[in-house]
Amino acid sequence: MHAKVIEFYSVNGDFGEFSKLHKFTQHQELKKRLLATGTARLVEHTENDSYWGDGGDGSGKNMLGKILMDVRQRLSTH
Repeated sequence: MHAKVIEFYSVNGDFGEFSKLHKFTQHQELKKRLLATGTARLVEHTENDSYWGDGGDGSGKNMLGKILMDVRQRLSTH
């Protein structure tokens, strides 16, 4: 993992995003699958969670989807 990437996540305090990035850099099959989604919007569709998911009706924050899309973008540029 590049020091600049670690510094970025440390400064921004977003450990969830940092841990996801680290996971996809360690596991090549997961990285391949994530990159294969291209530019598709990723959504954790669930009624049970309106923070990590979309709340089932699209009103949730979908933080997991946002993190995965950010990780995908970072992986595709390195």
